[in-house]
This record gives sequence, C-alpha cells and structure tokens, in this order.
Amino acid sequence: MGREDWLLAESIAKELERAETALDEVDNLIRIGAANNDDPEDDRYQTAEQTMVYYIDRAYRSIAALSERLGITTIAKEVVAARADKDFFSRTDRTNEGDIHSAALSKAQSCFDPLKALTSARAVTAQDVLRTILHSSGKIAAARSTPPKNEADVRNAVLEVCEFAFNDAMRETPVAKRLTGYRIDLTVRSLRSAVEFKFIDKKSEMRAAIEGVYADMKGYRHPDWDSFYSVFYMTSPFYTQAEVDEEFRYVDADKSWEPIVVQGPGKRKPRVSKA
Repeated sequence: MGREDWLLAESIAKELERAETALDEVDNLIRIGAANNDDPEDDRYQTAEQTMVYYIDRAYRSIAALSERLGITTIAKEVVAARADKDFFSRTDRTNEGDIHSAALSKAQSCFDPLKALTSARAVTAQDVLRTILHSSGKIAAARSTPPKNEADVRNAVLEVCEFAFNDAMRETPVAKRLTGYRIDLTVRSLRSAVEFKFIDKKSEMRAAIEGVYADMKGYRHPDWDSFYSVFYMTSPFYTQAEVDEEFRYVDADKSWEPIVVQGPGKRKPRVSKA
C-alpha cells in the first residue's frame, strides 16, 4: 500500500464531507420553499443540488479507483453499476423522522468504509496535520524573536514548521493561466493543498481580506489543487471563527475553501512616505 492510496482515501473522505454539506444545504432550501421558487433569478436550490451531485460523482469515481488499486473488485463493480443510473445521485427522500436522505451518498459511504479501514494508518491524518499547523499560526509566530509585520512574515514562520512535516511544502507556487499569473502563498503538492494568508491589524481590514479571498477562489482554480485554506491572521480578536464561517456560508463561497481564523502577535509595518 503506497502513499498514493492514502492520499486518494483522504481525498474521498473530503469529497463525501462536501457532498454531505451540500445535502444539508439542499434540505435547508427545501424547508424554506426555495426548491419551488418561481423566481428565475433564485437558483440557490439548483446550485446546491448540482454541487451535491458533483461531489457524489467525484467520490464514486475515486472509490472505484481506490478499490481497484487495493484489489477489491467487487466494490469497484458495485460503484460503476451505480453510476450507470444518471438520476441516482440527485434523488433524495425523507425518513420518518423528517431528515433528508440520499441513497447515493449512503451507498458511497458504505462502499468507502472498508477501504478507509484498510488505509486509515495514514490517510486520515495528513490533512489533519496541515490543519493543526495552520490553526497554530499564532503560536508559531509568537515563538519567533521578531513579531510578524505582514502576510509574508506569517507565511514564512508557518512554512518552516510545514517543512518538517511535508517535504514538498513550498512558498509562492505559481498558478499558470493564459493571460494572468498567480502565486499561492504556501502549497503542499502531495496533499494537493494550497494556503493563502491574510494579515489583519485593524478590524476594518477584514472586509478587504475576505474580498481578496473571494478573488483568489477564482484565480487559483487549477487541476493541481483540491483543497484551499484561508488563514486570517489577526493581531487582536476582531472576529471569531464562527463569524467568518457564517460569512462564507452567506455568500455561498467555494466549498473547497476552508477559512481558519487565528490570533497572534504582530503589527503592520507603517508605510514610509516618499519625499
């Protein structure tokens, strides 16, 4: 069993988690009547349903690939047969308790369970290690002799720690585009993960930081990356994790992006005006 199997299992777990989140959104929109809304501009339900189907389909394809790699052909055949029903992924119903249910998602989870057990030695920990490091950005910065003055200082401090856990951790990774170029603050290619840092020294700076992340969501789209983290490094407790999470939900932010709110020492270096 190789590293590729562990990473594939980890990717499946994340795809199922995103499908579950989209299913919850479908349920919420049905409950408030958005599913039968006659407003042609209100496409929230259709978007949520399409997102759910997208991640369920991705999970099925990945489960088929992993089961074949592990030599469990019965699961591979079962998954391929399920994908033949084009409407299977979008069908939902309700149990007696009133909770929404997706047979396709439940089937994917049951097919993945034995594969997850075989790969759990490492598959469920790599992303957790990265998340733990990012959530510790404030402590990492505080351990340095010089407090950070900008995003680069925070990124460099976190990168030093990431390099102990991941040999392929890099800074300023370019994202090739046809007409424009972007550079991601920090990447771990083996995890197909990218990290962007925002340094917030005043409460008023949070708005610009979040808008910058929304722009990054479009600019960083690339087949090399599956998971994105936005680290909002605050020098004072301007906002909580719950508040930023709610903001991401309110604007229906890209589900592949996860905000991480941390607090640590530092102060933005004042700009020196030119004579």
